[in-house]
Amino acid sequence: MAKKSFSISSNIANGLIDSIRTVSSHKGELNYEMMAINMIEPDPENPRKLKLSLEDIKNGVNKLSAEKISEFEALEPLIDSIKKVGVRNAIEVYKFNNVYRIISGERRWLASLAAGKEYIRVHICDKPSDFDLRYLQWIENIQREDLSLWEKYQNLTQITKAYKEHHSALKAITADELGKILGTSQRQSYRYLALINAEPDVIAAVQMGKITNIKLLEEVTKLKDINTRNEILNNLEKNHSKNKILLQVKQAKNPIKSKPKFNKQGRPSTKINLGYIEKQSVAKVVFDILLDHQSLAKYKDQFCDVDWASIKNINQAFKKILILINTDVIEHA
Repeated sequence: MAKKSFSISSNIANGLIDSIRTVSSHKGELNYEMMAINMIEPDPENPRKLKLSLEDIKNGVNKLSAEKISEFEALEPLIDSIKKVGVRNAIEVYKFNNVYRIISGERRWLASLAAGKEYIRVHICDKPSDFDLRYLQWIENIQREDLSLWEKYQNLTQITKAYKEHHSALKAITADELGKILGTSQRQSYRYLALINAEPDVIAAVQMGKITNIKLLEEVTKLKDINTRNEILNNLEKNHSKNKILLQVKQAKNPIKSKPKFNKQGRPSTKINLGYIEKQSVAKVVFDILLDHQSLAKYKDQFCDVDWASIKNINQAFKKILILINTDVIEHA
């Protein structure tokens, strides 16, 4: 009987050799493989707390609360994608006792469960340092639009704690240092530092969801008077708008003085400041109201050619009409 021979093409052989070389050169650093989903667990200390859990997915959507249904609905596009093409980007895990713990990719893991998958593509890493783990979670979490200010606070405190443990000589992190760690602008790093160093009553307001905007938080932290700050925080409970609260904060920082304003000669100011208008359309309405007054109707023809799209033209028109108003008042005084 003739012996049957078996051979593979040179292209396939070269490909296998390259694969073996790649694995050998990166031994101990990484490897990609399909892993049973039930061998993986989320990191319980990840600051971004997903409301959905493994048990929720197993028990079915019908048994979920309204909050969890909302989160599941946000996950549905990813679930549909995984059903069609699988997980395109491997989740990152590391060995933890008898299971593998997620570094990044918790949503992909949950979506795979919901899609009915038994296996998921993973990137197995060496166990990262506490700082590296928290930093990697921050990078993934911060990309989520629905990340709450409270979750950001938890993430930031964990990162800074881990960073200081690795730099024992460091007593406190500055805004510049924080900006370098996170790769953020100086303005944003100042705001994050304000969040980290906020007083307990302010942090409590963040945790309860009363303060959800970091710009508002930064302004509130500048209020050093406890009574004033408590008043502002109480107003937050009344569901006042963010802009209204910001205005109250600014007024608290720069209270309006009751004393008359004096000029350089020590005399009270006699000029009236009419403020400013931001929108051209509003300026046109105000201007029309002035010209509709019986004492100014005779001047309408002088303002027929005002270009209401030009800030310069609008300013010139207002200067002119104010001169006419003052002149008219003087003549009839």
